[in-house]
Amino acid sequence: MNRPTARLGLAGVTPWGRRAYEYLAFFGLRADQLQGTVLDCGAGPSSFTAEMTRAGVDVRAVDPGYRLEIPAMRRLLADAEYQIGQALATERDRFVWDFYGDIDGLLAARRQAADRFFSDYPRGRSTGRDSC
Repeated sequence: MNRPTARLGLAGVTPWGRRAYEYLAFFGLRADQLQGTVLDCGAGPSSFTAEMTRAGVDVRAVDPGYRLEIPAMRRLLADAEYQIGQALATERDRFVWDFYGDIDGLLAARRQAADRFFSDYPRGRSTGRDSC
């Protein structure tokens, strides 16, 4: 089996968070359609929970990576960004870039997600919204 992550030279779990607008676009949803409690399982350094909570949606995020301290999480994310950026530069022709424009647009979206995640994460942990 030739898995996409193997082709990109990635092994194991790679932290790679997304913004809320990305999730909503992927699933063809609007924030006002989210009812009840939404579970973001395998949430990673995504800003979905922070953004949707601010929009009034009840979201719970779980991820085993939340056992790590923030500096360790940031290091893993920086390593993932470097590895994925290098792999995408090599394989850029295999992707459709309509949504992000290019590799820089994709990486900028990931950085925005991480920034929003890390600024909200302590509040999420203290309220039980983010857990492992």
